Amino acid sequence: MTDLTAPLDERATGPGQAERTEFRIRPAFSGQGQSAVEVLSGPGQGIIHRFDTHLLIGRAARCDLVIDDATVSREHLLIDGRGGRWLALSRNPKNPALKNGVPFQTAPVGTGDTLTLGPARLRLVLSNPQAGLALPPRVRRLLGDRKLLISAGIGIFILLVLLFFLSKPAKTPQEAVVADDWARQRAQQDTEFMNKVSTLLIQARRLQEEGRDDQALARLDALLAIDAGNGEAQRLKAELQTGMMQRSAEDKSRRDQAAQALERAKPHIQQAERLLAAGDGAGARAAAQDALAQAPDAAQVRQLMEKIDAREASDQRQAQEKAQTATAKRQELNGLYDEAAAALADDALYKALLIYRRLGDAEAAEPARAAARKKAAEIQDALVKRVMPDFTAGQKLYNQKKYAEASALWAKVLEIYPEAKETKARLAELTPMLEAEAKRLYEEGLVYEGLGDRQTARARWNAVLETMPLKDNAYSRRAAEKLGMSPDRKGQP
Repeated sequence: MTDLTAPLDERATGPGQAERTEFRIRPAFSGQGQSAVEVLSGPGQGIIHRFDTHLLIGRAARCDLVIDDATVSREHLLIDGRGGRWLALSRNPKNPALKNGVPFQTAPVGTGDTLTLGPARLRLVLSNPQAGLALPPRVRRLLGDRKLLISAGIGIFILLVLLFFLSKPAKTPQEAVVADDWARQRAQQDTEFMNKVSTLLIQARRLQEEGRDDQALARLDALLAIDAGNGEAQRLKAELQTGMMQRSAEDKSRRDQAAQALERAKPHIQQAERLLAAGDGAGARAAAQDALAQAPDAAQVRQLMEKIDAREASDQRQAQEKAQTATAKRQELNGLYDEAAAALADDALYKALLIYRRLGDAEAAEPARAAARKKAAEIQDALVKRVMPDFTAGQKLYNQKKYAEASALWAKVLEIYPEAKETKARLAELTPMLEAEAKRLYEEGLVYEGLGDRQTARARWNAVLETMPLKDNAYSRRAAEKLGMSPDRKGQP
């Protein structure tokens, strides 16, 4: 057991230790017994109070150990070893004591534990609680001799008084100041230590409540690094480690179950993918639902459902776009029908023919296409009938070698029906002949102009315009320039 008679100056550390150890606070003993409590800091610092089976600590004078401070309850703490083990009991629930920096109401204690009551910090040195209950027979016989006990007690008391005064050093004012400073520093260090321990413990508990076990464990490791004997930190660390191991085992079990569920769902997933690739969205969704029933938490199943949803959304968009396109096309076709009707009303048969041909190619339904093509054929027949008289008259003029008149009639035919192939062929044959005649007449006009016969020259140039009325003919343009008129006009300007 710890030597309770060892002076505090042999256990303390602080300023001036190497030079003058005699300035340390020396212990003041009180009480009797095989157990003791030492006041490390606060009111009564340096007191070592001995006791046997129980000790009442508080502010009241009736307590075994009095801590004179307003923050200490009248009966603050009871240390009891009569039940076969040492227990510390806080007597005031509203003002509990601290064991190793942790508040408590009732807690087992042992040698080395530190108790805090207000500003006072106590250290326990406890014997076996059964030791004081059964004394040896020789001791009991000595205790029965009252005179011997009194004499021995008086002698020991006188000896202790002499030793105290003989060993007590005389302090100078400077030494007293140094000792007081050191005592304050030690008290401050103890307070900072307790605050740090309490802060780390509180943080660890809060992190545990928030589920951040790794960070809580780091706080506890930091606490135990500076206070290895902190029982509360050790208990909380063991609790955290046990919980983490349990959660790890539970996570592994869940992963195993998820893997088994995914294996059961794989055939349904594969079937859904095949159906989706084949364009069977409804079948793919049904197979995916079966897979979802087997493995509701599998990421692969969720991805498959998202893929099916995306495909259905895409199909819907395409259907909407197709419907919009069909509507726009129908509107366009209706516009063409209106335009064709207007052309027929204006007797623009060739324009109506072109529109109905376009409708015959654009209509989606076969009946509508056939109707448009039939209408185009009817308009084409009407055009042929309309231009046939002019074509026949032009042929007669051509046979009579009245090429200019024939050319004019055939040009009229092409204006009405530009696709008249026979008329185009006849004009193609006639054009070189007319160009040669126009050239001859134009050059004769130039000759007469050179001779000063202006009237005959103009007659020849008018004949050019009658022979070759085509606007894109070079001789017609030149003759018109000579006459001071456009090539589509005849006569004097």
